[in-house]
Amino acid sequence: MRRMILPLAVVTGLALLWVLFFPDDLSTIDGPDLERSVASDKAPAKPMPSVTLPTATLTAKEVKKLFSGRSVESQTVIKQRRSLTYYLPDGEVRQLRNDNKRFGRWRVSKKGRMCLRMETLREKCRIIVREPDGGYRKYIVRKNGDHQPTVDYLQFWDGNEPGL
Repeated sequence: MRRMILPLAVVTGLALLWVLFFPDDLSTIDGPDLERSVASDKAPAKPMPSVTLPTATLTAKEVKKLFSGRSVESQTVIKQRRSLTYYLPDGEVRQLRNDNKRFGRWRVSKKGRMCLRMETLREKCRIIVREPDGGYRKYIVRKNGDHQPTVDYLQFWDGNEPGL
């Protein structure tokens, strides 16, 4: 009996560490899984759920045009953190949030997802949606179709307006 308790405690501890260090909702489709989950020319290696996206989801071309070479003022939906971000055409991203400068990389996937990797964090790919009021919002794609808004884009400028 004791021999079984120790391995179970180790597995439970590892699972707890995983949740603490990777707190993203496990029902999220992200990165490569997101790419395979939406209709493609090739059948996925493993079955992925079909996901319905909002009708005003931007295409890859629209996302590139909206962000490339532009500065953006944004605010996170939950914590209301404001940021100024400059998206360089070469894929570099510079951000000022809470008086701290952050750096990273950005790209747009073939399916139109804005993929962002800040410093040592993992890459996250999200959809950009034009809202009925004309504004733009970033969403986490959920398998169940209940997509979670994460960022509101408040203003766009051409070039590096904030001087980041």
